[in-house]
This record gives sequence, structure tokens and C-alpha cells, in this order.
Amino acid sequence: MRKVVGTVVLTVMGLGLASTGALARGRQDPQQTRVEQRQARRDRIRARLEQRVQARMARVDRNHDGVISRDEWPGAAKRFDRIDRNGDGVVTADEVVKAMAARRLARRRR
Repeated sequence: MRKVVGTVVLTVMGLGLASTGALARGRQDPQQTRVEQRQARRDRIRARLEQRVQARMARVDRNHDGVISRDEWPGAAKRFDRIDRNGDGVVTADEVVKAMAARRLARRRR
């Protein structure tokens, strides 16, 4: 009898952990509306994009000050000027993310 009870308890606990793991991995909660699901998806995409941008900037940022100056910029000066929206002579991760989002939006409108 003990063995059966123990197996049932472990099975129930395992199912509970499996279901919480599915939610933690980003699967949609059935209680969310479609708008909430879309916003959650956008948030996850933006977070991944920000991580990739941070990683790229870390590789390019030779003096490790957290921004990319024109001297550190590996691309064309014209592109640097387009990304540097506030014109302060350095590109931040936020400016890169916003430039990428604007570029993606422009492609969708074509």
C-alpha cells in the first residue's frame, strides 16, 4: 500500500512540476487574452533582441565604456549617423534597438 501511495504522490507532484515548467518556458497561459499574449510575445522578442545587441556591443566596445563611439564603429559613417538619433557622437544599445525596430517597421510597410 505504501508503495502505491508513494507512486501516486510522486506522479502528481511530477505533473504539477511539468505544468509549471511549461508556463515558465513561455507557453501561453490560457487565461490571457490574445492582446496580452501578443504583448507577452513582443516583450520576449524585445528581450532577446536587447541581449543580442548587448553582446554585439560588448565585442565592438574597445574601451568598455558601454557605448560605441565613431572610432569604434566598424560600419559606414552614414549608418552610424542614422543610428545615433540624438547626435551625441556615441551609439547606445537603446539607440541600436530602436533603429532596428524602425527598420523592421519600414520593411513591413513596403
